[in-house]
Amino acid sequence: MDLKSLLDDDTGVSPVIGVILMVAITVILAAVIATFVMNMGPSESTPANANWDWSEEKATSGGDVDIYSQLTHEGGGAAAVDEYKLKIDVAGSSETIQFTDVDGYSSGSEMSASDTVKVFNASGSTTIADADLPASYVHLDSGVVTDINEIQLIWEDPEGDQTQIIDTYEP
Repeated sequence: MDLKSLLDDDTGVSPVIGVILMVAITVILAAVIATFVMNMGPSESTPANANWDWSEEKATSGGDVDIYSQLTHEGGGAAAVDEYKLKIDVAGSSETIQFTDVDGYSSGSEMSASDTVKVFNASGSTTIADADLPASYVHLDSGVVTDINEIQLIWEDPEGDQTQIIDTYEP
């Protein structure tokens, strides 16, 4: 066997290089397609990254005093009012108030830092006239604020059935 003729014989080199290139192209193409397909799933919505604070306050009108619960947006991202609601447990019954039902907010608006929602007594049992109420308030359907056992701030995913309790307040 002649060593020089063995080194000079190039038959078979081209098919081996061709197969290696075909495998490499296939692997790269599969990785690109997999990356594209994996990113096509539905994106998940999340609530605004906001800080919330609860307090119990007093309002006066002509010498009359009413106690109310107040939710304040303390900072962070703006919160779309369409995505939030309050679930209020008053003396054994519960009612849900959408933020779009709060006077001062409408569909498409946002709450940002220092914005508030004030929860007052049922409209017939409050001593504060509507004209003296703050810009963003809501009346309970029934009961008085001092009978509230718990208020939950709830976020609802606008694109799905997901809900999340953001904060709970027990006066």
